[in-house]
Amino acid sequence: MRDVPLETGIVAVGGERVDAWAFAHLGGVPSRSNARKRVKAGLIRLNGERVESSRVVREGDVVALHPDPDA
Repeated sequence: MRDVPLETGIVAVGGERVDAWAFAHLGGVPSRSNARKRVKAGLIRLNGERVESSRVVREGDVVALHPDPDA
């Protein structure tokens, strides 16, 4: 099975942590704490790579929400 994102977003204005950005801009993320957990699990990725939830996004970055394979 391919690892296809459920949802993606392109950062227009950088400066936020990736978890905060995902919560604010991706509809499939119900809370910031949920975003932190998903980043840690590798389900929210920045430019296709796993990152720490504290990583700051920059203009043009791509944030993707991937499905939980255990769900």
